[in-house]
Amino acid sequence: MGKRKKRKRQKGPNKTAPIEVLEKKASDALQARKYRQARDYLKELCKRDREKYLPELIAAHEGLALQMINEGRFSDAKQVVDHLTDLGATGKKGWLEFIVSFKQGDFVKAACAALRLLEEDDNITESGEKLLMYDSLVLPFEALDIAKTPKQFSIIREANQVQAALKLVSEEKYEEAMACLRAVSLSSPFSHWKLFVKGLIAFYKMEEQKAQKAFSKLPDESIPAKAAEPYMLLLGSREGLKKYQKRADVLGLACWVAARKDLESVLPRAEYLWGVGRFRDSYAHVRRNIEGFPSEDQGIIQGLSDFYLNAVFQMKERDADRYIDFLDKMVARGKTDGAEKLMILRTIGLWLEDVGADDPMVLGVWKEFLRWHREVHGENRDLQALVCVHLGDLFSREVIRHPPFFPFSGGATSRRPVVHNERLAQYCYDTCLEIDPTNKQAHFSLLALYEKTGQKSKINKKLDEIIELFPEDKDTLYKAGLRCVDRKAFIKGMKYLEWAAKLDLLDMRVREALIVCCIKAALEYAKRSKVEQYRPLLSKALEYGESDSDDFNLGHAYLYARWATFELLNNNVTDAEQLLDKASELGRHEPRFLYFKFLVGRLYQVPSKYMSSIEKRVKKEFSGRASPEKAIAFADVISYFQRASRTIPKWFKEEQRRVNRYIRKTAKGEFSQAQARVFVEYALQNTDEDLAWSYINKALEQNPDDPYFLFVRFQLEVGSFYGFVDEEELDELKRILSLAQKQRDQELIPRIRKTIEEIEKMGSVRDIFDNHDEELDEEEEDLDEAVDIFVENLLREANKKRPGRQRKKRNSPSGATQLNLFD
Repeated sequence: MGKRKKRKRQKGPNKTAPIEVLEKKASDALQARKYRQARDYLKELCKRDREKYLPELIAAHEGLALQMINEGRFSDAKQVVDHLTDLGATGKKGWLEFIVSFKQGDFVKAACAALRLLEEDDNITESGEKLLMYDSLVLPFEALDIAKTPKQFSIIREANQVQAALKLVSEEKYEEAMACLRAVSLSSPFSHWKLFVKGLIAFYKMEEQKAQKAFSKLPDESIPAKAAEPYMLLLGSREGLKKYQKRADVLGLACWVAARKDLESVLPRAEYLWGVGRFRDSYAHVRRNIEGFPSEDQGIIQGLSDFYLNAVFQMKERDADRYIDFLDKMVARGKTDGAEKLMILRTIGLWLEDVGADDPMVLGVWKEFLRWHREVHGENRDLQALVCVHLGDLFSREVIRHPPFFPFSGGATSRRPVVHNERLAQYCYDTCLEIDPTNKQAHFSLLALYEKTGQKSKINKKLDEIIELFPEDKDTLYKAGLRCVDRKAFIKGMKYLEWAAKLDLLDMRVREALIVCCIKAALEYAKRSKVEQYRPLLSKALEYGESDSDDFNLGHAYLYARWATFELLNNNVTDAEQLLDKASELGRHEPRFLYFKFLVGRLYQVPSKYMSSIEKRVKKEFSGRASPEKAIAFADVISYFQRASRTIPKWFKEEQRRVNRYIRKTAKGEFSQAQARVFVEYALQNTDEDLAWSYINKALEQNPDDPYFLFVRFQLEVGSFYGFVDEEELDELKRILSLAQKQRDQELIPRIRKTIEEIEKMGSVRDIFDNHDEELDEEEEDLDEAVDIFVENLLREANKKRPGRQRKKRNSPSGATQLNLFD
């Protein structure tokens, strides 16, 4: 065994040292809060001049006593306090006696000491000390005897009232508790206790905001503020969580407040482990020490379970992989059963979906989940159907299949999306319908799958099946009506759409579809001169339209204009004029309405003899000085017919050019930023970049920080090559986003965000390609070296076989290794 080292005993003050040296050492020790050393030096100095150095010696004793109290050495501190009596000290002696009793938990003795000190008010200089003494009068939870200290009558009475109020709160007599504190005023030394009681009552009455407000006003150094900490933690405010989440003592007290004392020894440690990134250890600690964890039953254990089994979705990739692997191994090794295995399988299944795992793997996990759920809880066909539909929706989602060498083929690809896995999606929906043939969600999801894949016959068949199963479902009737319109089965489509419209008259989408169906059917009859058939259809369209609407389909003005056109097709001039008069009365924007009548007449092929007068009026509107209001009206009308017409006749293209010329002429005059925005959108829809630039440049001259025009300029300059956007350009786009957010442009903000996401995604892909290129360069260098060595070895073998040449033994392990790799 090694020898024990002798500890050097600390030498006391040198009795022969000069006074200046002792003074310096005592002063340094006091400043460093080395009160014991300071006391020893000052004792020696007191022997030489007691009157001069006694105050400093008393200060050293007081500091030493407080230090011992804070360290929990109460008996030693009491001895030091007793020694202060021998020194004849007054001042802090009473305070130190009070604080020793308070820290030891002897609140009755501490309250008596506090009352004595409060009578000697001159000795109390710090507000914190005074506040603590007032608080100590409440903590004994025994009514103080007023007769013993009549001078402190009001203080003792208020302290007793606070105690009574706290007792009433514990008995859930909240109104009586508040009544008990009415006499406690805002200037009272117990006013913060009144706030605390208010906060408690609000907390237990589930008035969270009121409780937070009361607790947050408590003085930081007071006892009620410390008592409110677990309540603030449970109230769940961000400030509370941030402030107390690393305080194990507060977490433990919060468990008491939540009536779960059993968690006091578990949650603080679990929180610490989680906070330092030991997620698996934290889960294992809770699982090991809390019976019934994880659980699906309501309560705090369920809250813990949800946290631990959903936290993986907020973790970094590496931590999430390890956490899932940890959970998966517990299941694989048979360490889980019951609710825990079900909850873990659910988490793993959702996580695999989130990371884009192989479809068979995802399907396998969910099958295992359903199998185990059947064993634990018995058959649950609703849950099985729900999971099947969920998986069907997952596999039927539409994705973009990127071309080879993406993103260098162009970032903003226009390729049509395709269904991710049609076969598995069909399998899941069919399985669901086997379990529950009337599952509405499965039927609609399967219908959506057919629509995505363009299977028209299956769409029609499925619609008929859905209508038979759900005859009162508006969405089903609406989709069935649209399909009939596409097949030109207008009468059947009208039946479905009118049925749907009657189920919900406020759904403008359904009403518009019904009106369009009526117009298309009426046009077919008008072309065949079946007047008695098309007039009732147009009357029905007016019934579901709106008299004061400017919509081209819903507005009565535009419906009357169409009807007049149908009458002209059949040479019913008088009827047509009457209808046009009605339309003109309702049409509020003359250029817009006039141009609509002209285009609809030409598209429906009204004889030219009826179109000549209106054509002259249209030419007049397009001539003369251009105005932005007219330009917007013309752009609105021409854009509507572009969207509504599947086939565009040749003359219509000339109309487009006429509108474009007028809008270009408008750019030379004055216009607002909002008007410029309309023209730019129109130009981009018609792929006329020159027209768009004419407005972008002028709009940015008026306002250089307009986010819309900055964003459109960025898009036009970058084009589709998002993969080549540099950091400077990306920073500029982020600046544009901040400008849009300041203006609260809710239409523009998501467009900019989506572009930023695409560019950042392209950047990460580009980095992968760059790293891959570096790896290829390294591999190419290794390959070149291997080829050189291989050729060198071949030449060497050939030289060895030449006659008269001496053979030399040469080892080349690296060359052999390279040759094998090359082979």
